[in-house]
Amino acid sequence: MELANLIGVKLVLAILALGIVLGSGTGASALEIIVAAVLVTGFGYGVDASILPKAGRQVATGVDAVLAMLVVGLLARFRPGLSMPVPVIPVAGAAIAGVEWHFHALLSRAPVGGRSR
Repeated sequence: MELANLIGVKLVLAILALGIVLGSGTGASALEIIVAAVLVTGFGYGVDASILPKAGRQVATGVDAVLAMLVVGLLARFRPGLSMPVPVIPVAGAAIAGVEWHFHALLSRAPVGGRSR
């Protein structure tokens, strides 16, 4: 699977996960959800490229969850009028961790650039 396709899958999964969590009564717009998903995907890919091969799925998934909580927390902090109760932040992290766990499994099986990982 090509790198662009893998990043695209990661982005779609992040949009879906954050869309479900943030789209349910927080007042986050679709643009805010997409921006948060792009940030989580971009930074998360760096995490996956550096941590996943060395530390494994569990550590990389945990780091992705913390990263998602940081992004959502910053969105809640700097977006006035956003109704985001505190439990939404760890729920968003858990949602991202759930999709990232499966994405890491896909990534470990997918050949990138003609070679298997």
